[in-house]
This record gives sequence, structure tokens and C-alpha cells, in this order.
Amino acid sequence: MSQSTNPPQSQPISRRTALKILGVGTAGGLLGYSRFSKPEPAVFGQDSLDLPRMLNNRKTVAVVGGGLAGLACAYELCQRGFAVTLLEKSPQLGGKIASWPIQVGNETFMMEHGFHGFFPQYYNLKSVVEELEITDNFVSLESYAVLFRDGKYKPEVFRPNHSAFPWNIVDLAISSPNRLKWGINLTKPAHWEVFREIGGFQTQKTFDRLDNISVADWVKGEFPRGL
Repeated sequence: MSQSTNPPQSQPISRRTALKILGVGTAGGLLGYSRFSKPEPAVFGQDSLDLPRMLNNRKTVAVVGGGLAGLACAYELCQRGFAVTLLEKSPQLGGKIASWPIQVGNETFMMEHGFHGFFPQYYNLKSVVEELEITDNFVSLESYAVLFRDGKYKPEVFRPNHSAFPWNIVDLAISSPNRLKWGINLTKPAHWEVFREIGGFQTQKTFDRLDNISVADWVKGEFPRGL
């Protein structure tokens, strides 16, 4: 006579436990997606206007200002067949990214306005730089640090990030040594509003709502103090 054994019945999982497992799995999947897949944002939207690439008749145009934007504008217009007159009051082109020689005693030095960083999300600038084949004129920084005077925060080290929003913020939160000091409390509706303004940016609506408010005034209310 053999004894039959029944497999032990599994205990039912409570709804609360299931939600916890689902939440942890979702968070882990999102973090993994952010850290390894690196989703990139769309480069730009194509113009909705149906305009010819080249002019049929000669047209002249004046561009006021020979800074980065003015130079790019003049270049694009020339590519489309416009006769461009570029107006710049300074003795050199480039605006804030220009450099010029100065004489100090018997030596000549190059003077500039200071450090300028161009981030991976500057797709239009990158496309112009590649088209002009002047990539070698730029130096790629592997990282740069922001130091805090009061000593409450450790230095924040930023590295090139190609991720689309909000994954770039997730990456920053993971790598930041100060992430626990940001003061974010998601039980407060006002803190969710901060992320709504950042993640739900719509040019016209956002400007209508916030353009008359300074950042100093905006953060006076229920804003995560550490952030």
C-alpha cells in the first residue's frame, strides 16, 4: 500500500503584496531601460510649411548680429540661394563664443568671454558643425563638476548624457551623491507640480503661465528645498 502525497498548496498573495512586487518590478525595468537602452529624444520636428528648398528668384536679406545664431542663420539662408548681408558691430564674429588677441607687455594672448558648454541635446548645432567639418575645433569633456560653497552638498559631477527626458533626470538621481538631500516628497501635490512643469513643457502654455514669474519667486512656495 503506497501513500500518496499531494503537493503543498501555494499561499495566495495579498493585493498589497502584488502591488509592491509590481511597483518594484516596474521601477527596476524603468531604471534598467534608462541606464542601458539610453532612449534618445527626437532630433527635431520637420517644418510644416511647404516651402521650396531653393529660391526661384533672387532675394536679398540682412541678418543683424554675427553671433552663433546669426552666423547659423546666414549660412542656412546662403544654402537656399539668398544674397545675405551680415551686420555685426564688433570687430570679430562669434558673439559670446568669439575670441580675440590682446597685447600684454611683449606677449599676445587670446581673450574670450569664458567657458561655453554645448550639450548632446544641441542637435542643430551638432549638425552644422558636422556639415562644416569643424568637429576638431571642439574639445569633448568627459565630465565637469559643480561645487557648492556652503559645504552641505558634495560636488555634483555631470557627464554627457544622451537620454531623453525623464530618463536623464533618473540618471542624474542615480549618480548624484546628494539625491537624498533633494527634499522631494511625492505625498505633496506641489512637488508633483514641479515635475509637471518640467516634464509637461508646452511652449505657449508654459510661457503664458510662468514667464512673468522669476525663478526666485517660483521656488518660494512648496518647492523641494534641496532640489
